[in-house]
Amino acid sequence: MLASIFGVIPFAQDKGAQQDLGAITTAQGVYKAQITEGVSYAKTLDEVKAANLVGQDVKNIYVAGDQDSWAAISKSNSGKFFEVTSKNTTPVPVTLTGTTDAELATSAQAKVEADK
Repeated sequence: MLASIFGVIPFAQDKGAQQDLGAITTAQGVYKAQITEGVSYAKTLDEVKAANLVGQDVKNIYVAGDQDSWAAISKSNSGKFFEVTSKNTTPVPVTLTGTTDAELATSAQAKVEADK
């Protein structure tokens, strides 16, 4: 019984992180369509929050964007990382070398640059 509980908790944490990325995907579309009228995507999670497109309690997500593309990385409480981009909005697991806030933000920005 305990083994199955310990298996379910990380699974649920990972699904939560992936759902948060789904919210960011929707928010980026709304941000570009309505907030900036097709000019650009949100550059940070704070911009998405300021536009009231996700809840203020959303955390462990690193967002980068510019006029043409965006990327977001989410850290699950299980320790796994997932990402979405403007080119691939389905959350996929990723392996990252750096795990500090600054390194995760840099990774998201690098993904934006790579998707151009």
